[in-house]
Amino acid sequence: MQIKLEKMKPTMWQGNHLGTSAAEWTVIGRPDILIYKSAGFGGWKASIPREDCERRRKVIAMAETRKELVEILELRLSTPIIQ
Repeated sequence: MQIKLEKMKPTMWQGNHLGTSAAEWTVIGRPDILIYKSAGFGGWKASIPREDCERRRKVIAMAETRKELVEILELRLSTPIIQ
C-alpha cells in the first residue's frame, strides 16, 4: 500500500535566531494520522489521537527521516494493527 501525504501546516520561520520548524503532514484518506518533526527526538513521528483524551496523541511510528517514516507507515497500514 502506497500512502500519500498532504501538507497540513507549512514550514515556519521561528525568528529570534531559532531557525525554522518543519511542516506538518497528514496521510490522505487518514486525516487522524499526523506526521511531524519532533524537536526533542530530532526525528519524525506519526501519531493518532488517544481514546481517553482528544488533546493528547499516541505515537505509532518514529524514524530519522520523513521518507523512512512513510515506509514504516506503509507497512503498518497494510496490516490490520492500526485501524
